[in-house]
Amino acid sequence: MPGPESPRRIEDDDEDEHEDDGREDGEPPGPGPSLSFGVDSRGHTCKNMAAEKGPSTAESPVKGAALSEFKHFGVPTKAKQPNETYLEGAKVYITDPEKHPYKIEFLRFEVGSPLPKIVQKNPHAAFMVSHLAQALEGKKVLIPPFDATPTLSVAFIQDGDAVIELMQAK
Repeated sequence: MPGPESPRRIEDDDEDEHEDDGREDGEPPGPGPSLSFGVDSRGHTCKNMAAEKGPSTAESPVKGAALSEFKHFGVPTKAKQPNETYLEGAKVYITDPEKHPYKIEFLRFEVGSPLPKIVQKNPHAAFMVSHLAQALEGKKVLIPPFDATPTLSVAFIQDGDAVIELMQAK
């Protein structure tokens, strides 16, 4: 079994079958020519295009939102985190996603937090929008807009099974 020093990529159920890939028996697979994630509904091969596309700001499919930009990914946790900030009204400790290399915000909820259970129990993606009120139109609002800071308004919505935080700079 490989240790941390020898990562392996599992491609199918029988790892030893590699008739035409040029490897000898027992030789681990190489990195491959490119990352491919399957085929979309139009028959196009989906690849990791992050490096090719540039910044994440794009035209938003959210009605009235004009632009939406990914800001962070929120993860509920029960473990105390370094440099938490306590939000008394919400009874939650949060971390600063700007200080995390992958833009993760950890949220540690106290018993009796008034925030909806769906927000307490599920991860969320957070996006900056140019028009918060318009972005909320026709959406299932979990937490209505509130002033998170003197310069930021925030609301939470549910889209299918996804919890989404929408933010607007004031």
